Amino acid sequence: APEAEIIYTKPRAAPLEDGRFVVRFATVFTNGASAPPASLDRLTVGEQAVSELVGSGKSNDEVSAVLGVSVHTVRSHLRAIFPKLGVQSRAQLAARLHAARPPG
Repeated sequence: APEAEIIYTKPRAAPLEDGRFVVRFATVFTNGASAPPASLDRLTVGEQAVSELVGSGKSNDEVSAVLGVSVHTVRSHLRAIFPKLGVQSRAQLAARLHAARPPG
């Protein structure tokens, strides 16, 4: 299995320079866990940014303003994030992100 996957994405009608690269890293299991850990590397760059801000307690409106995207985009990212990380609420998201961070 590859260690990382690099994907170039852009909106269909956008010029080539408006695209972005998304890097997805393979998950390595060292503790025999049956479910993947809550790791940000399973998320796209946009999902990572939204999850960090929501996990820190920001509202959708605040996340929208910080990232310069619409509230609809923030909600769309959250709908993708929740199943990827196995959570059902913002509080669970914050807890999973906190647990996934390396100590220190």
